Amino acid sequence: MNELLSSKNHHLKRLRKLVQQRKARSAERVFVVEGPVLVAEVLASDVEVTDVFVGLESNEDASEFHHILAAARSEDTPVRYCRAHGLVSALDTVSPRPVAAVVVQPDYELDDIDLSRPVLVLVDVRDPGNVGTLARTAEASGCSGVIVAGTSADVWSPKVVRAAAGSIFRLPTMVEPDVVSVLAALEQQGRMVAATVLSESATNYESVDLTQAAIVIGNEAHGLSPQALSACTHQITIALDGPTESLNAATAGAVVCFEALRQRREQ
Repeated sequence: MNELLSSKNHHLKRLRKLVQQRKARSAERVFVVEGPVLVAEVLASDVEVTDVFVGLESNEDASEFHHILAAARSEDTPVRYCRAHGLVSALDTVSPRPVAAVVVQPDYELDDIDLSRPVLVLVDVRDPGNVGTLARTAEASGCSGVIVAGTSADVWSPKVVRAAAGSIFRLPTMVEPDVVSVLAALEQQGRMVAATVLSESATNYESVDLTQAAIVIGNEAHGLSPQALSACTHQITIALDGPTESLNAATAGAVVCFEALRQRREQ
């Protein structure tokens, strides 16, 4: 059995920093995946995994993780065995089976996103759970990619990665701080850029062709800024039947994305 790394080992110190600090993730262009299920998924994907960490008790073998270890070996990915408590202390969540991986952030451009299907654009969506859920929704509904724009939550944070449930390993995902520029670029591609808004004057989302649209979801509390709205070509709304004032951003995104899927299936 390999010697187990202690919590003071430099590999674990780096892992802890990558989990806790957006700045560290950005500087190295990597992110951390936690838990055996997601680690197995990321190893099966096309993204590059640079390190795998497995937490063990001192008298325990690693046979339980044979599928993860085999996948890592097949890609010549280093596996670092750690004391279980040391690995748990470095991670964002407490897992009964501490396993983690360091993964290179995929680098996509607009041209990598299929124009024949919708793309989901998140503008200033700051809740990590919503960002991850919306990425998962985008994949499930057949969108060709996700663009995380403005001051949205860090798509590579542990909370977003968990909520996305593997979708960001497979679906082209871009980070674009400049909201107006990316919306203008989407329009130049020939896409309808559809802002989801809460307004009686907006068009009902079921009445527009969303099959190749850029579907734009705004901030949970404030919606889209005037600048972002002016950069969109259409404004769409979801008519509510009840006293509820608005929908959660993730719910609104799901409604519109699956309407786009319904329209594509009908065509």
